[in-house]
Amino acid sequence: MKRTLILISLAMLLSMAVGKAFAASNITVGHLTIRIQSKNATTGQVSGYDNNAPDGVVVIPSTFAHDNVSSATVDGIRSDAFKNKDNLTCVTIPSSVSSISSSAFSGCSNLISVICLRAVPPTLSSGAFSGISSNCILYVPYGKKSAYTGAGWTEGTNGIFKGGVVELDVNNFLTITVPTNAVYTGEDHTATISPKSGSTPPSPLVEDIDYNVTYTNNTNAGTATVTVTGAGLYAGTSMSATFTISKADITPTVSINNWTYGETASDPIVSGNPGNGAVTCQYKVRDADDSTYSETVPNDAGKYTVRATVAETDNYLGATATADFTIAKKSLTVTASAQTITYGGSISTGTDNVTVSGLVDGDELSDVTLTAGDGVITPSAAVIMSGGTD
Repeated sequence: MKRTLILISLAMLLSMAVGKAFAASNITVGHLTIRIQSKNATTGQVSGYDNNAPDGVVVIPSTFAHDNVSSATVDGIRSDAFKNKDNLTCVTIPSSVSSISSSAFSGCSNLISVICLRAVPPTLSSGAFSGISSNCILYVPYGKKSAYTGAGWTEGTNGIFKGGVVELDVNNFLTITVPTNAVYTGEDHTATISPKSGSTPPSPLVEDIDYNVTYTNNTNAGTATVTVTGAGLYAGTSMSATFTISKADITPTVSINNWTYGETASDPIVSGNPGNGAVTCQYKVRDADDSTYSETVPNDAGKYTVRATVAETDNYLGATATADFTIAKKSLTVTASAQTITYGGSISTGTDNVTVSGLVDGDELSDVTLTAGDGVITPSAAVIMSGGTD
C-alpha cells in the first residue's frame, strides 16, 4: 500500500513537471504581447497591446525571438488582442499573419488605417474590426483588392472599412506633372512628383523610401520619359509619363569684310551656332529679290548681301542671318602713247595707242576713246573686257 502511494506521487510530480515545461506563455515584443505555446515554439500570435505606441502607430513584426528560437513567425492575432485600445491609429499586419480572431480590434475607435500585407487575405473572424473609426481605410497589396473584398474584408457604408479598400499602388497616391514647355538647355529636365489630390495614403510617400524616380532621355531634344517605381509597401507598382523637350532657337549673325575687285573674296564669319550646324552661304545683289540668292560668290564690283543659313541639328533649330558688303571698283590707269601728226591730220585711235596698268589677270582693254587738244591726247570711256564680257 505504501509503495503504491509513492508511485502515484512520483507520477503526479512528473506530470506536473512536464505540464510546467510545456505551458503556454506570453512574451513582450515592443508594445505587443505575443503568445507562444512552448519554449521551442516556432510560431506565436499577438495577444495584447499596451496602448502606448507613439502616435498610435503599430507595426506587427513578422518574426520574433524567444527562449531557444532565434526566429519564430507571427502567424495570427488572438481574440481581444487590441480590443478597446483607443491609442491605436494605424496598424500594419505582416504577410505572415494568416488569421485574425474575433474582436481582435473591436472598439478601436481611433483606428483609421489598417495595412495588411498578405497576398492571400487572412481568415477574418466575426467582429474582428467592429467599432473601428468610420473613416478607417484598409490598404492591401497591389492587385488584391477583389480578393480581400471577396473574402469578407468589405468596404463602403455597410462594410467593415467604411473609408474603403485601397491597393498599395503608387498610382493611387502620386501624380506626375511633366514640364509643358521644356526646351533644350544642355541640362536635365525633371518632372514634379506630388501627392495625388483626394488620395489618403497610410502616410505621406517619401522618395527613395516608398518610390524611386528615374528618367530616360531627359536632356536632349526629343521625347523624355519619367518613371516612378514603388518600393517598400509599394513594391511591384509603377507609373510613368512622357514629355517633349523642344529644340532650342538660335540667333546667328554673319559678318563679311568688303574687298576690292580683283582681290581674294572675303569669307563670311558666322557666330551664334552652338550646335555647329552646317552653314550654307548665298549671295545676291543688294536689294534684289530673295529668289536671286546664289551660292556663287560675286566677282564684279558692286553692292551685295550675303545670307548664311545654319542647318537644324539634334538639339537646335536652324536659322538665317544676313549682312551687306561691297566689292569696290579697282583703280585703273590708261595712258595715251605719244604721237606725231602732220598739221591738219588726226591722231591714231584704238587700244594699241595706250598703255594700261592695274588690270586684273584675265581682263583686257577692249575699247577706249582718245581726244587730242592743246598738244595733249586724253583717253576716256575705256571699256574693259572680263571673261569675254564687256
